[in-house]
Amino acid sequence: MHRLFHENNRCIFNITMDYIKITFRIESDADYLNDIMMADLGEIGFESFEETSRGFNAFIPADIYDKANLLRFVNDFTNDNNCNIQYREETIADQNWNTIWEQNGFEPIFIDRQVAIYPTSAKSTIPSSEFKYNIELNPVQAFGSGYHDTTQMMMRFILSEDLYGKTVLDMGCGTAVLAILARMNGAQYVDAIDIDHWSTENAVQNIELNHLTDIQIVLGGANSIAELRRKYDCIFANINRNILLNDIEKYVAALKPDGKLFMSGFYSEDIFLLDKAANELGMQRTSTCESNNWVAAEYRFRV
Repeated sequence: MHRLFHENNRCIFNITMDYIKITFRIESDADYLNDIMMADLGEIGFESFEETSRGFNAFIPADIYDKANLLRFVNDFTNDNNCNIQYREETIADQNWNTIWEQNGFEPIFIDRQVAIYPTSAKSTIPSSEFKYNIELNPVQAFGSGYHDTTQMMMRFILSEDLYGKTVLDMGCGTAVLAILARMNGAQYVDAIDIDHWSTENAVQNIELNHLTDIQIVLGGANSIAELRRKYDCIFANINRNILLNDIEKYVAALKPDGKLFMSGFYSEDIFLLDKAANELGMQRTSTCESNNWVAAEYRFRV
């Protein structure tokens, strides 16, 4: 597994190991199955994912890869979702993933002339004075560089909120880009939770890169919310439809009476399912954003 250590007070990943790369293609009319399958694969040890034009790639450390376990998983998923899955595997030789990332990084992202997100390698090229918020980010394959439509919509929600002095939860934080922006935009304290240890380690690194305090990173799932014993003014959950539906009750229970819940990671045809779940918990949708059929929605308690 990835080990986190410190060198001159800088958070570094010691990531040098062989990986198995599985290239998946799901034959189905249900586009959302990719998201569900990636979430389920995370439960059996896969650590990162890369979307392709015909499916996605999944990566798992070679020392924990179990071919028979993957075959069982694929058979069960195929039967449960009435789809056909094709996949192939290859070994990715031992590499220093930090070095590769530092060499390649990602193209800088700009959100409404207010936010600039960029890798360390591009820092010197960004006219930082032109943006209200500048976020230095090294995702190390964790979800949330800012490119995805859902991430950008959630960032716009954060920018539209008066977060000064408020408590915020970033659920399924990935790189912690939403937690970082919320803190920069005035939030007094932010909790950020993710079930993937790779993501939480990377989140710590990104927070340090941006010299921020009062952001707590927690490794765990939705049950961790109650364990924190905190009430939130705003909760941002950018995950996927099934996880949102399964955990929404835990989100709502952690909100203050006038709190707001923001959710994304689902398609426009699924919003009625989120509305129904929220309504049953005494909440109603008050704002909606849509981009390329992806949806982000704001919910508040009914008056």
